[in-house]
Amino acid sequence: MKTRTIRSSMFLTYAIILITACLIYYTYFIVFEVQKVEKQTLANISQNAVTIGDAIDGQLEQLNMVTMNVAYSNIVKSTFAQYNNVNDLAENDYFNNTRMLGDLLIAIIGPEFPADQINLYSLDNGVFASGISNGYYSNVTKDMPWYQEVMDASGFKVIKDTGEDARLSRFFNGEYKRSFISFLRVYYNVFNNPQGIVEAKKSANTVFASAISHKAIYGEKIYVFDSTGSLVFPISNKNYNAYFENAKKIINSENTTQSFKSENGTEVLACNKSDFSGFTTIVTLPQSNLYTNVWEYFRNTAIITMFMILFCMVVAYFAARYITNPIDRIFKQVTSFKLNQEHKKTNIHSKIFELNSLNDGFFDMQEKLRDSINRQMLLQNQEMQSKMLALQSQMNPHFLYNSISAIQSMAEEGMDEEIVTMCQSMANLLRYISSDSDQLVPLKTELSHTENYLTCMIIRYQDDLSYSIDVPDEMLDVKIPKLCIQLLVENAIKFSTAIKPPWHIVIRGFVTDNMFYISVIDNGPGFDQQTIQDIEAKIRQIDESGLLPSLEIKGMGLMNIYIRLKILNSNDITFKLENPAGGGASVTIGGWHDK
Repeated sequence: MKTRTIRSSMFLTYAIILITACLIYYTYFIVFEVQKVEKQTLANISQNAVTIGDAIDGQLEQLNMVTMNVAYSNIVKSTFAQYNNVNDLAENDYFNNTRMLGDLLIAIIGPEFPADQINLYSLDNGVFASGISNGYYSNVTKDMPWYQEVMDASGFKVIKDTGEDARLSRFFNGEYKRSFISFLRVYYNVFNNPQGIVEAKKSANTVFASAISHKAIYGEKIYVFDSTGSLVFPISNKNYNAYFENAKKIINSENTTQSFKSENGTEVLACNKSDFSGFTTIVTLPQSNLYTNVWEYFRNTAIITMFMILFCMVVAYFAARYITNPIDRIFKQVTSFKLNQEHKKTNIHSKIFELNSLNDGFFDMQEKLRDSINRQMLLQNQEMQSKMLALQSQMNPHFLYNSISAIQSMAEEGMDEEIVTMCQSMANLLRYISSDSDQLVPLKTELSHTENYLTCMIIRYQDDLSYSIDVPDEMLDVKIPKLCIQLLVENAIKFSTAIKPPWHIVIRGFVTDNMFYISVIDNGPGFDQQTIQDIEAKIRQIDESGLLPSLEIKGMGLMNIYIRLKILNSNDITFKLENPAGGGASVTIGGWHDK
């Protein structure tokens, strides 16, 4: 069978990669252009919001100038004050004052008409009007809807959308020409006491001229809200509060635009809030309109791109199928490999030299790996047995030393019967220790020999030592490491006798959620926190590294008990040290329990 190198087979793959790279570049170019148009559109609507807002402010600043000229004109204020005291004036003076006050206000309005109307209100009643409508009217000032707000402003400006004015609207045609924006403020006399209220009015058609005349390029719409969130443009009964609430989010976040979902779909919103008037100018447009100018170009490009992608997908499919079929056969051979099963060499039917060599090499590796694993498992079993024997060898001298010392003391006191009982218990225990039985024994066997040990200890300590065993019958067949309970009891007695008697040992067992637990509890001084922390640190180190520490022939300790649990029950083990609330110490071991 003729073979060839993988290089020649991968040539076609490289060609596909190049085509894909070109498509990616082409797509990137389209996306970049779309993003560029989007950014430009967003910048334009943001600028529109600023431009329209500035134009509105320009109109309102003219009204502000009018009210300021009136408020700071002593001759206007004094003339209006005399005019209000009509009872104190002769008829001739009254008409002179009327003409003078009208001339003064007309002069303030001037030829450029920064305001359509000026109204001077006394604080009690009566208003002097000059501009489109002239005359004196006996309105009750306190009944005006804006009265309290203007008084609370203490001379500062108040801007209100006062809607249609019965006296002025009759001179105009058109919805916006008949509606008016009022600029109000309190003015004061020479003693700094409120003297009256000046109102400058201008038609909404003039104030919002920039918004009305705006030509929408992207299908955008203009909305203007006052400082309280009330819609002042356009004139509508619809609820547009959602726009205002989203505008507040933009202003608070210092962004320029934001997308949000409305009843009309997803829209883009740009806004500008005036520091002068408090008006918020909002420009909105459907998000889909962002790409209006490039949609046709994008559609044509998308059609071409779809055909190119379809072609590349067909080429990629056949190329991948051709190249990866042999690799797929090797993959199936790898994933089905099991150490305990014999495998035949798989023919991958490939003309590629490197893949055939890879398949041959993998089969040889399987055979070598199976042999290596078998040897490793044998060594591991031997190592575990050596560790268990080393641990067991530590137990015998440890127990013998304590027991022989106890017998010596009893012999000196002539306690023959106790010596016989102790020797019998010790013989049973030593036979149990030195037996070559399995390293895992039933719990009932371990408890029996633990009681032999406790018998020896009670003979030694008499009434000063007592114990109790509370283990349910369902736990008696649980397999545990040999001598672990006896050694925990021995450790408990050792530390309990450091304080005054009586000493009491409790062996308690219980099962929860397929786990068994055995606790050895004493009433001794308990563990100091440093000991608990040191042992927990060593256990964490063993769990993280997976390596057991070297065995030390220095007698059995808590860590050696943990090592035995780890060797014989590598998973799901419990080893916990704690000081119960009532005093003493508690050591709990546990593991998986098959019911």
